[in-house]
Amino acid sequence: MGQKDKILIKIDRAKSLVVFSLLSGIGSAAVGGLILFTGVAFKTFPLDVYALSVVPFCMIFLFSAASLVCGALMRKAAQEEEEKELLRKRLESRASMLDTSEDVRFTAQRTFDNYCKYAPYVIAVAALLATGLSLAGFWRVWSVRLDQQLLTNGLQLAFLAAVLMFGSLFAGAFCIGQSHEREFRWLRAVGEWLVVGFVMTLFSALAALLGHWGYPACGVFLRNAGFVMLAVLGAEFAVNFITEFYRPRTAEEERPVFESGLLALFTEPGGVVRNIAEALDYQFGFKVSKTWIYSFMEASLVPL
Repeated sequence: MGQKDKILIKIDRAKSLVVFSLLSGIGSAAVGGLILFTGVAFKTFPLDVYALSVVPFCMIFLFSAASLVCGALMRKAAQEEEEKELLRKRLESRASMLDTSEDVRFTAQRTFDNYCKYAPYVIAVAALLATGLSLAGFWRVWSVRLDQQLLTNGLQLAFLAAVLMFGSLFAGAFCIGQSHEREFRWLRAVGEWLVVGFVMTLFSALAALLGHWGYPACGVFLRNAGFVMLAVLGAEFAVNFITEFYRPRTAEEERPVFESGLLALFTEPGGVVRNIAEALDYQFGFKVSKTWIYSFMEASLVPL
């Protein structure tokens, strides 16, 4: 495959990344708005775990916007590379070959590199603030509320949550699968949080059905479980932000700091044990999974 073909493939994949990010952003905004109006603002479905489901879809919108910008910059950088290639061919017949790599007109690649280097830290901080403030707001409302409104349309909510649940699952599986291509790496966070959206809407459907059948206390348990899960994932943004500065730099492809290692353990194919090994190898900068102590733990403690 020639250099021109590689550039054209990169341009095509950058376009696809923009389209996928745009679709996931629009979809998450629509679902988040639906939950916000029906579960928080107008209380059409007064169920706490359903209202709490707005948080992962806000994260999906944030990561989709970041991926959209990444795709647009990647496309410009690839188009710039194509222009450089054409310019080099035009200059081949000349005795004095001009160096196009430092041409002041070609700045798209540098902009793209800077975005990939610095934007993940900003995104991680924004995600941490958004998650923390959202959870704090929900906790404050729940703590001062005197009495919760009774859910009278549990079956309708269960049906709506089931539709959102399967939509999130299929979209998340697609984004995670697509993210294994290098150009689509930024879709992985989108896919992981779509899986979180699937879990939260699953909790909503279960709580609605159990409440309809006369077990409203189960809704409180599912709400608390969802709250703890989101709090742990929110705290991970802070942990990743801090540990990223101390991680040894290797030739291995860097993982965006806002990408969740906890979610990767359960959303990536290959099993939890292998994913834990890859996470340790990445964090410590050498093959921890090849040491005798890890082999002992995998062979003995994990089965136990």
